Amino acid sequence: GFEDGKEFLEALALETPELVLMDIMLPGEDGLSLLKKLKNSAKTIIPELVDVFDYFDNKFFYTAFTDKDSKFSEFFMLDTTTYNKKKFLSSDCQILSVKEGKIVYAKWKYTFYNKDLHILDIETEEDKVLETNFYDFIAVKEGKVFYTVGNNKFAPLFSINFDGTNRMEIMKEVENIIGSNGNFFFFVKGKYNKAIWKISLDGKERICLCTSFKKLIHITPTNTFYIDSSDSLCMVRNDGKMLKEIAQGVDKNQSICI
Repeated sequence: GFEDGKEFLEALALETPELVLMDIMLPGEDGLSLLKKLKNSAKTIIPELVDVFDYFDNKFFYTAFTDKDSKFSEFFMLDTTTYNKKKFLSSDCQILSVKEGKIVYAKWKYTFYNKDLHILDIETEEDKVLETNFYDFIAVKEGKVFYTVGNNKFAPLFSINFDGTNRMEIMKEVENIIGSNGNFFFFVKGKYNKAIWKISLDGKERICLCTSFKKLIHITPTNTFYIDSSDSLCMVRNDGKMLKEIAQGVDKNQSICI
C-alpha cells in the first residue's frame, strides 16, 4: 500500500501493476483524479492493430499495419514482458491455432481453395508442411492436427502429428462437425433426417446420440443439449444411453442459457 497518491504515482513510474485497488477518499489527491492520470499514462504497445489471434506463454500473436499507407497487414509476435515484437509470417498466411508452443497456419498458393497446412515451432522457428491442398482446419488436440482434404462434397477427416508423422484418416466423409469435448468430435449426419454422432480422435469409436436433430445448444462434458425436429429442447447423455425432453415448442430465436 501507499500513504497517498503522490507516493503511488512515483511507484507507477517504476513498475506497471496488473491490478489496482484504490479508495475514492484519499489524503491529498482523491482516487478519481488519480484514476484519470492512470488512464492517461497507459502505453500503446501495438499501434495500427488489425486483429489479435491468440495469446500463449506471455506472447500476443496479431496482425498490424507496418505504417498508415500499408494496404496489407502483417503477422507479429509481441512478448508482453519485454514489449519486443517480431514479424514471423507473410501476409498470404492465416493463423489457425497457437497451442503447445506451435503455430498452425494456412498458406495460400493460388486460389482461396488452394492452400497448404503448416506448423511453426515458436522457439526453434522450424517450419514444416503438414498437408498440401487441405480443405478445412478442424482442431489441435493432444499433439495432433485435425483437418479435412477434398471439397465440401467429399471431405475426409485426417489427423497428423506435430512432426508430420502418423497421418491417419479418421472418417471417410465429414458433413458438419459441431463441436468437441474430451477425446471426441461431435458431428451431424444426414441431410433431411439429421442425427448427432460422436467419434473418437482415433476414429475407432462412434456413438449415435440422437436421430432427430435441428439445432445445437450446448455440449458439456456429460450431456449434449439440442433442439429436435419438432422444436423441443432435449438433453442426451454423451454416452447415448439416456435422452430427455426438457421443453416443448421452443422458438429458434429464443435465447437459451445452459
